[in-house]
Amino acid sequence: MIKPDDNIRLTRDIMLTRSDWTQLPDAGLSEKCVLEWRKWRQELRGVNIESESARLPTIALLNKLAESHPKTVYDDPDLKVIDANILGSPPPVEPVGVPILDTITDIKVARKYAQKQLEDVYKRKIGAKSPPPELHTLYTERLNQAVDFLSHAGTSFPLLEILAEGLDKPIKEVAISILNTHRTTINNYMVIEQSYIDALKYIKESSIIADIKQTLEDFDGY
Repeated sequence: MIKPDDNIRLTRDIMLTRSDWTQLPDAGLSEKCVLEWRKWRQELRGVNIESESARLPTIALLNKLAESHPKTVYDDPDLKVIDANILGSPPPVEPVGVPILDTITDIKVARKYAQKQLEDVYKRKIGAKSPPPELHTLYTERLNQAVDFLSHAGTSFPLLEILAEGLDKPIKEVAISILNTHRTTINNYMVIEQSYIDALKYIKESSIIADIKQTLEDFDGY
């Protein structure tokens, strides 16, 4: 629920960011679902976020859109998505008309279900290691300025200067720290990526449902 003192623009942008995945070509959603999300996102972009005099009606409209976003349906009839508030994270997947993995007996269905679950866990892990969507632009600009400063490729570094002043540290030390943090983030991505590829390959090749379940549980707990 959006509150009267919330940042309207930021809230609208978060809603758009957290529904971006519905427009990806490999999201696996049905064509009708993609079109419904596209229409909803167009309505969201059309919300007047500039007028302070219309602040309360705008908040009411954003709340209405947040509550009435389209159902998320996969093209695969064996899968669907649990409906969730668009202000939260992308919803997890559950089977439709198919028992939980513990009781699935068809190896093909088990693989399909596990692969989708694996993908969702992968996205969650990557998201947990990434800056929040609302801070992504700031994070990227800080990184760019750190690179420019250390490579003597620029003359103006306002974000670095503000951060260095706040931390009471030299700009060079702050720039190096930003690059080290970014390097750690990339390394984390690579570890998750390799683990995901290994688990996906094992699930595709496995013929034992218990092993598929264990692979999924191991990756989720990693």
